[in-house]
Amino acid sequence: MTKGEASMDGEDLEKAAKIVRNMLEGEIREKYSDEVLKNWLEPYFMGEIERPEGYGKLTGSCGDEMAFFLRVRDEKIMDVKFSTGGCITSIAAGNTGAKLISGKTIEEALMLTPSDILTVLNGLPPEDEHCAQLATDVIKEAIRDYFLTKREPWRKDY
Repeated sequence: MTKGEASMDGEDLEKAAKIVRNMLEGEIREKYSDEVLKNWLEPYFMGEIERPEGYGKLTGSCGDEMAFFLRVRDEKIMDVKFSTGGCITSIAAGNTGAKLISGKTIEEALMLTPSDILTVLNGLPPEDEHCAQLATDVIKEAIRDYFLTKREPWRKDY
């Protein structure tokens, strides 16, 4: 270390990290609703289903990828999972979309709109609203795959 340079010990580094963490949390809380943060931090429906009856994966306008996995019995969605490598709002929108279609009929799930997701999340910043569209598009893609698999079950064996 040269003359005039300050050194940080472990305690100083810890204090600096805490200040930065508090600033970031404050910015996030100002930008997103509690419902967005809850769905981001506790994404109950995140994961995958092995050999799903319906699967869809798309890339959004922002470059985030999202996938949905459906387990269907008697035209009712019995289990749903999603995955994304995306941002806070992709995770929140995917989890909310999964929550809204879980236990619903295929017909009811097809009626899901981005506005439904935005309502549950108490809105998103305008630059993030496309995440709700991505979630509904991927859900519909998974339902389309479900119908194809139902018509041609051999497709899932390969």
